[in-house]
Amino acid sequence: VLLLVLPTLHSDTAISYYTSLFWDNPEKEKDALVALRNYYWKNLQNSSNRPDARKIWLSGYITVSDENSYDNQLIQILENRLIIEDLTIDQDIRWNILQKLSSGNLPNIKDIIQREKMSDKSQRGKDSALSCEAANSSEENKKRFLSILAKPESEYSNTSLRLISISLFPIGQKKLQSKFSAEIYSNLNKIEKYRDESFIGVYVKSLIPSNCDEKSMGQIRNYLLNSQNIRPSLKKSLMLLSDIEKSCIEV
Repeated sequence: VLLLVLPTLHSDTAISYYTSLFWDNPEKEKDALVALRNYYWKNLQNSSNRPDARKIWLSGYITVSDENSYDNQLIQILENRLIIEDLTIDQDIRWNILQKLSSGNLPNIKDIIQREKMSDKSQRGKDSALSCEAANSSEENKKRFLSILAKPESEYSNTSLRLISISLFPIGQKKLQSKFSAEIYSNLNKIEKYRDESFIGVYVKSLIPSNCDEKSMGQIRNYLLNSQNIRPSLKKSLMLLSDIEKSCIEV
């Protein structure tokens, strides 16, 4: 039940309580998200002797944490200064923490990621480090990775390219994502010709701006109206995204 219900509160890739685009009052948003973090942390502490439940609560807590705050539990967990009883902080959890923190502005996060990459030389470690790098908020960084995604041939595997797409614009970078709207749509014209349906589906879901407003819904619908002979799977993905936008606007 926890595994199914909690993501409806904290998901950062879909419509959820945590999705900042619902908020029109920054102070109310800030207070609500602090309350949500405290709620997750309290339940994490209260789920002793239940390691599976603790892992689920921690995963949600990582998602709703403040990526710009150095003085938080995530850094302490990462550096083994904070021990959570009955829960092993494995390599996957460590990378989840770093992927969250990499989207913020912590001054030494790149060094921390590099150290983690050196200690985890597996392919998963390489892909996780790549995801962290993609999440960096500089515009130059976003341009570089959008260019990588648009190339017909790439040094990266399809799995790595999908991870880049998923990681490129975390929830706190929605305004930044909108700045690249024209480039994202332009790239879609290119990748439709040489990427598989799986990648295109991830690209649409992760990168097409979906801001819970008339502008982003209009962009999706205009693309559908003005694009001839697009793949049925791409059309389906865009129509689904348009429906999600419509539902969000009507909430």
